[in-house]
Amino acid sequence: MSGKNAWLLGNGDPPPRQPSIHEIISLLEAELAKGNAVYTPAELKRLATKLSEYRDHLRVLTQGG
Repeated sequence: MSGKNAWLLGNGDPPPRQPSIHEIISLLEAELAKGNAVYTPAELKRLATKLSEYRDHLRVLTQGG
């Protein structure tokens, strides 16, 4: 899976240190920016869904429900 972040796709080992929610959002944004050159449409959709979920979680944590 050259150039792909297997962990974000749910297929790889986790990083040695759990990234913060801010770091995960940044990672997802960077991976989505790679687009179709690296990821399939289904993978991009999965990453976009995760990004949306993490943004929602961050919003709830910082602003409340």
